[in-house]
Amino acid sequence: MINSESVSVLDQLKKISSSLSPKLRKLAEYVAGNYVKSAFMNAATLAYNSGVSESTVTRFVAILGYSGYSDFQSACQAMVQNHISTLEKYPLDASGKSSLDIYRQVMSMEAQMLSRASEIISKDVMDTIVDLIYEASDVVIVGTVANVCLAEYANYFLSILGPNVHKITRLDIESLMKIRKMPPKTVAMVFSFPRYSKPTQDILEYLKAKEIPIIGFTDSVASPIIPFIKYPLIIPQQYITFIDPFGAVMALIHALFTGVYLKDKDASQNKVKQFDSYCKSQNFLIRKEINVVDLI
Repeated sequence: MINSESVSVLDQLKKISSSLSPKLRKLAEYVAGNYVKSAFMNAATLAYNSGVSESTVTRFVAILGYSGYSDFQSACQAMVQNHISTLEKYPLDASGKSSLDIYRQVMSMEAQMLSRASEIISKDVMDTIVDLIYEASDVVIVGTVANVCLAEYANYFLSILGPNVHKITRLDIESLMKIRKMPPKTVAMVFSFPRYSKPTQDILEYLKAKEIPIIGFTDSVASPIIPFIKYPLIIPQQYITFIDPFGAVMALIHALFTGVYLKDKDASQNKVKQFDSYCKSQNFLIRKEINVVDLI
């Protein structure tokens, strides 16, 4: 059931669509058909994607009765939130058992979450984040408690591609000093999923005070990290047990870093070759004849 605030967005679009000018109607049709993506676009991106001007977006928001674009965006995000239950349990049949065995049930759930994340994530947002990471002098990666595995995964692969990567997996003096010394072109990647680690929240306070742009990976617009982050990446979560379902999150990290890799493929290949050579020289590999560069 959609709450009254989010219903008003769609209801107003239906009521006024026939009286709108062609450009405004074009924008209304885009928002109605892409409200999930629209909820996380700024005015310029929405204008570009819908094929209208920013001034048309401004008029559109005013006609709908919102005081500004941020109010309109909040209403759209409320609509998205209504469809994304933060601690949604994967459906079982009436007997409490799945029609699939538990192993396939888990795999099916992860696949469905990956599909949902793919629908929600905007290419424009991804392109913006890829550019941000590629152009950064330093990248701070934050994940604490259950989210440490995500920070480790991101840190390992991004470190190969070159920027100065700084992993923070706990709140201590050393971590805070690391943040304090970050140069101006630093960006942060922060992972926070239910039940939302308090150390991560505290680290966000320091990142924001340092005015470091934050890319936030979380499960919904109701997440406590949303007020701190500039670039939200929403990955809805479902649960069967206490175990966090991070397949879709890792796929999103994979997609982002592939984008970073392709910004300068030749340079990236050279960095992978250097890493591969180092691993071989240190005798880290059992099958040295498998050349990962040839797979690219």
